[in-house]
Amino acid sequence: MPTTAIPDHVLSPDPSEQDELVELREQLARIAAQREPTARLVGPDGSEVEIPASAFAALQAVVRDMAQGLTITLIPHDKELTTKEAADILGVSRPFLVRLLDRGEIPYHRVGTHRRLNVEDFPPEACEPVGVEAIHPDDFLLDFHDLNPDAVRAALEQQAGDLNPPWPLDELLHALRTAGVPRFVDAIRARL
Repeated sequence: MPTTAIPDHVLSPDPSEQDELVELREQLARIAAQREPTARLVGPDGSEVEIPASAFAALQAVVRDMAQGLTITLIPHDKELTTKEAADILGVSRPFLVRLLDRGEIPYHRVGTHRRLNVEDFPPEACEPVGVEAIHPDDFLLDFHDLNPDAVRAALEQQAGDLNPPWPLDELLHALRTAGVPRFVDAIRARL
């Protein structure tokens, strides 16, 4: 799997934008509180595009943390990292990370002679000292569900409908349970 440069995925809030980020966080919360929120992006020319519920939930999460002055790193769940990328994310030196890998404290695999790490393999004890929290996908999705259950359900329905051929929601939920997020699926089913 190819790797990409991580710096493009690091989002640091500009301190001069603090008030605007707090206001945006509050506006997003008001939109999310509506019975059927439909958010739109409006371009400088007045063109509009609807924001899918899943993207809206992600925007809320990012803005919430940035409004608190936190730097956010966005990494796709199945992303493989080089040792340099992983060290940069953890805020440690590459040689220190390689020692952790060689001692078996963080799982990795080799691509030729190069070590690669999967994002989901970062153990909490390796992440905690450098202020990074790796959470199970089930917990991650439940956090989104807690923020806005209706938007998450709408995103799942849209995702099921966008598959080719479209899937019934129940079939998508079964696939998610099989993929390892059973508590999230139970939370969704409890609201059906």
